[in-house]
Amino acid sequence: MNLNNTGFLILPLQWAIFTAMETEEYKTVSEYSKIELKIKGSRFIGQVFPVESANEAEGILEQCRKEYHDATHRCYAYRIGIDGSIARFSDDGEPSGTAGKPIASILEHNEVTNVLLIVIRYFGGIKLGTGGLVRAYTETTQEVLASAKIITIPVLQDIRLTFPYDYTSSVMRVIAHYNIKIQDTDYSEDVTLLLGIQPSLLQTIQTQLRDATSGNIAIKHL
Repeated sequence: MNLNNTGFLILPLQWAIFTAMETEEYKTVSEYSKIELKIKGSRFIGQVFPVESANEAEGILEQCRKEYHDATHRCYAYRIGIDGSIARFSDDGEPSGTAGKPIASILEHNEVTNVLLIVIRYFGGIKLGTGGLVRAYTETTQEVLASAKIITIPVLQDIRLTFPYDYTSSVMRVIAHYNIKIQDTDYSEDVTLLLGIQPSLLQTIQTQLRDATSGNIAIKHL
C-alpha cells in the first residue's frame, strides 16, 4: 500500500483507470454501524458509514468532531471510488502509524470502498504504548466492520439505445434474455432506453442488439 506522510493513498493514474475498467463489482457497507470497546480503561467507539464522495466523508468527520468534542482522539480512514483510489487517514494526535494507518489497512484488506470508518478514543488513564494502540485501533476497526452489513454492488456501464418503434419487440427480447434492468424510457419520435450493463457483456449485447434491429439502432455510451 503506497501511503505518503500526509495520510493520502497514492495510485498511479494508469493503474487506477485500468482497475476501474476491469472491475465488475465492489464491496461496501449498506448502512451505518457502531460499536464500543473498553480496553485498559480507555473507551474506543467505532463507527462506519457508507459514503459516496470525499466531500461527504469530510462532512461526517466535521459532525463527529463536534459531537465528540470532548474525546481525546478521533482517528479515521476512508476509501472512495470503485477501486478505492481516493483514500485518506488520520492519527489525530496519536503516535504516527498507530491509528489511521491500521484502520486504512483493514479497509483495504477487506476490499471495501465508499466507506468511512472512525474510531473515537476517550483516554482512560493507562498508556497503551505504540503496540497496544495499534492492537486497540485494529480490534475496534475489525469489530465495527464485522457488525456492519457488507454488500456487493455490480459495476455497470450506462448506455442509451435509440431505435424505431418497429424493433421494440426484438430489442426487448434481447434485454429480457440478459435480465437487464431498464433505468429510463422515452417514447417520442423513436424509442429511447437507458440501460446499465455489465462491462463483460457489453460487446455481446451490442452485437445482438444490432442484429435484432438490422443495424437500425444507435448505441451511446454514457
